[in-house]
Amino acid sequence: MEEQLLLALILAAGAFIIFKKMPLTKPDTKSKAIKKHEIIDEYKKQIDTLNLTLKDDPELLKMEQTKLLKFINQELSQNIFFDADELKQTMKELTGYAFR
Repeated sequence: MEEQLLLALILAAGAFIIFKKMPLTKPDTKSKAIKKHEIIDEYKKQIDTLNLTLKDDPELLKMEQTKLLKFINQELSQNIFFDADELKQTMKELTGYAFR
């Protein structure tokens, strides 16, 4: 009987220590949709910066926009948040945004 009580106390203490070290809430993680939106918004900011910087030289602007869009396409194709269909849709959106 004493052995069982001692074993129960040891197990209870072990469980207490394990649960005490575990966080009560999940860490603040962003959903996949929010992360995608943030990525796209960041690329739009880059496009806006490029447009403002080169607005006086339309030919150079078009060339640099094309380079940037190729770079973005390459980056997104390696991104775990975007599958092939989402990549195509996002690139259509960004291309329209760049050449508006």
